Amino acid sequence: MVIWTEPAKADLRAIHDFIVHDSRYYAKKVVQNIREEMEGLARIFHKLAE
Repeated sequence: MVIWTEPAKADLRAIHDFIVHDSRYYAKKVVQNIREEMEGLARIFHKLAE
């Protein structure tokens, strides 16, 4: 599980807000992809720590 800091959440919102001017779909998609990739990295790090 990824625990997002407030600055990280603000960065995600800023990324979304920048992209949404061109496309609502891609703004949501990019943020969703970042969240999914971070969860994947968290799983990898967890396995490496075992």
